[in-house]
Order: sequence, then structure tokens, then C-alpha cells
Amino acid sequence: MARWIVGTILFSLLLVVACVGGSGPEGLETVVGDCQTGTTLQAGEGCTIANTDADDTFWVDHDGFACYTVQEGSFLSSSNSECSNASLSNDVMSAAQNDDGSWSVGRVP
Repeated sequence: MARWIVGTILFSLLLVVACVGGSGPEGLETVVGDCQTGTTLQAGEGCTIANTDADDTFWVDHDGFACYTVQEGSFLSSSNSECSNASLSNDVMSAAQNDDGSWSVGRVP
């Protein structure tokens, strides 16, 4: 009986987390809208990648690393991030770091 109660509580907590969602990637404070070629981001800023299957996000953390995060799944979702400190290029987008530490989007769908 105790196992069933603990299992029910844990499942309920998972549902709450899945429905409420998280606050986004650590270090992402502001989403400026959809990424477009030429969009420039400072530390703490990010933009969403339109025309992707999930809520993909390009963002710059406080250490100056640029990250591309893919949200996978819809109910109990997970995320996968790819980060770089000089340039970022994958099948979906590309971006490069500017001399002042900001990042500019080079290519998006």
C-alpha cells in the first residue's frame, strides 16, 4: 500500500512539472521573439526558431556561450542543448560570435 501511495505522489509531481513547465534554459532571461538572419543577442537573451517541430531556442548564456536547445516530446518533454564559444552551425541554423561578445544569427529556416 505504501508503495502505491509513493508511486501516486511521484506520478502527480511529474504531471505538475510537465504541465507547468520549467523556466527555460539556465541563463536565458529574455526571449526577443523569432530568430531571423541578422538577429543579434547579448548574454541572457534568446530567440525562438520558427518552422521547427518543437520549441527550439537559440540563446546566449552569461559566460558568452551560444546554445541551441531542442525541446523533445510534448507531455513529459526533455531538452537537448548544443553550445559553443566561437561559432554554432547545425542542420537548422548558424550563428557566430561578434567582437563585443554578442552573437549574430547567420542562417535560420
